[in-house]
Amino acid sequence: MCESVKLITGSSALANLVGSYLHGRRCHFKDRIRVCMTKGGTPQGGVLSPVIYRLFHALVMDIPGRAVAQDVLVKTISYADDMIILIGCDSQEKLEEAITDIVGALERELPTFGLSMAREKSVILSNDLQDECFGIVVKRSIPFLGMRIDLSGRWAPHVEEAIRRGRVEAEVCRRLIGPEGVVRITPKAREVIRAHVAATLGYGIECWGDRPMFKGVKRRIDSLHHRLEKILIGIPVSGNPDLAVLLSDAKLTLYQRLCMRYGSWKLQNGYDIRKWWSKVVGGRYPAQAESWNHDRFEIGLQPKQFYIGDGTEVSSGYLRPGSTSFEQPDAIIFTDGSRRPYGDGNCAHVGAGFYSSDATIAWSSYKLPDYCSIDQAEEVAISMAARSVPARMGKRYLLAIDSRSVIQAIAGSRQSSLLVDIRREVLLKNLGLIWVRGHSTCYGNIWADLAARHGAYHGQMVMVEVPPSSGRLWVATLWTAVGQVITRVAKVYTVSGVLPHESGEDKYAN
Repeated sequence: MCESVKLITGSSALANLVGSYLHGRRCHFKDRIRVCMTKGGTPQGGVLSPVIYRLFHALVMDIPGRAVAQDVLVKTISYADDMIILIGCDSQEKLEEAITDIVGALERELPTFGLSMAREKSVILSNDLQDECFGIVVKRSIPFLGMRIDLSGRWAPHVEEAIRRGRVEAEVCRRLIGPEGVVRITPKAREVIRAHVAATLGYGIECWGDRPMFKGVKRRIDSLHHRLEKILIGIPVSGNPDLAVLLSDAKLTLYQRLCMRYGSWKLQNGYDIRKWWSKVVGGRYPAQAESWNHDRFEIGLQPKQFYIGDGTEVSSGYLRPGSTSFEQPDAIIFTDGSRRPYGDGNCAHVGAGFYSSDATIAWSSYKLPDYCSIDQAEEVAISMAARSVPARMGKRYLLAIDSRSVIQAIAGSRQSSLLVDIRREVLLKNLGLIWVRGHSTCYGNIWADLAARHGAYHGQMVMVEVPPSSGRLWVATLWTAVGQVITRVAKVYTVSGVLPHESGEDKYAN
């Protein structure tokens, strides 16, 4: 699990934090967070389990959709660290087959990330299946998010329960009021409390349907917002709500926060929210957001097109028979990226390269701008290797990549120009992707690594987009420099103001 966290985030500090917490040790992170776990094991509902879940969320959510046939409708919904899979099909046989495929895919792919599929903790909600299906309990209704969910058409959220939870969280804030009636919290702390109450109130808002448009729901949420503001400001609950609005420093109301969360969820899932937008926001839906162009190269790859195993399936330029579902390819192309920092560490020599024993492919190396990340170098190497494969040759080529995170990004739904180009080449030329261990005894990977290092200094220049990490670093560096200049100028003026002046000329000289 720690290795997967490090591959996804690129941060060894977070991986060390997770490792220390999992092994029951006291750990420190940036001298601010201190967590102590008395018993060993994976944290359940603790500090790090939501963090770990968010990291694996994008990877895990795509597994059910890729495991079933095309005539089966599958939609995956997430609430906090719970995952719900909705399955729609024509017959009970297809339903049982879809459940088998999904459970098998989860049990097969989750161990790659250090996770596991627990059938005893899962529940199937169905009216057609028996009491148990493939070791998973089948129920006709389940309690969830303060409501009872069944398949009788009454799957409605318990809005009253959500508002009650919000009122409970708001009342907890009364403990922050001092004995003299003075609220001892900073403006930033008040904003954090508002965000916490909004998150508690909106837990499971994806099930609300169109209820955020109802005037009654809006009035109830606004009433809760005014009550919370009175508590945070120190006004009696019986006070005038207009006074709380006048004195409040809230940037957004609770209702506005819920609308933002609900609207973003609708956009992410491809819903047409123009009608909802006009009623809730009170304006016309932005024209620039109406068109959303998709093509088949933006939705990732099928499971049969890539394989992530133990990294030893490829040796001596050949695929070990029976180790994967791939047929023995005509040639294997090894790719690799290189990044060697220099100077203060903010810049680096970045290169990409590939190698193949096939004479039509041979090897090539490329040089990238110094702001590129190692993942971009790996993606450029894969893209150039895929482009070098001749079209309509009747041969089967396999790309051997030593970065699992890059393969997962290509197979997933993350969008970038490089990833879309790679998917296009892979699908059009029927290429396969397989993970190999880097810096191992596989000579093909060693030659690809040498080609990438050569390209970092002498390769053909390839321009790519600036990664977000470099943009954040540039902005932070810029603000640091501006702060230093302001501090230096302030010191000069402070010293100049206290110097004695013997004449008016010296005064103006200073």
